Amino acid sequence: MTLTPHEWLRSKRMGRYLRQSDIEQRTAILNGRIHKAQVSQLENGRLALTDLRPNQIDALCHVLDITPHEWRTHATSSDPAVRPGADL
Repeated sequence: MTLTPHEWLRSKRMGRYLRQSDIEQRTAILNGRIHKAQVSQLENGRLALTDLRPNQIDALCHVLDITPHEWRTHATSSDPAVRPGADL
C-alpha cells in the first residue's frame, strides 16, 4: 500500500515516538519552527508538504531523520493538499 504524503509524514513522526508538540520544539531549536497546528495540517492533508519553507524542511528532515531524496520522493507525490476555498 502506498501512503499519501500526509500519511507518510505522520508515520515518520509516530515511528520516532514524537508528538506534534515535540516536532514544534525540535524544529524551533534548528531555526525552522513548524508550529504544532501546522504539523496537524500537514498530517491531515490540509497543508501540502511542499508549502513549507526551505529552513522548515531542513529542520523537519533533521528531526525525523529523513534524507533529501526521501523527502523529494514523498513530498512531491501526487496528493495535493486540500486547500481552504479550493472548491470556490
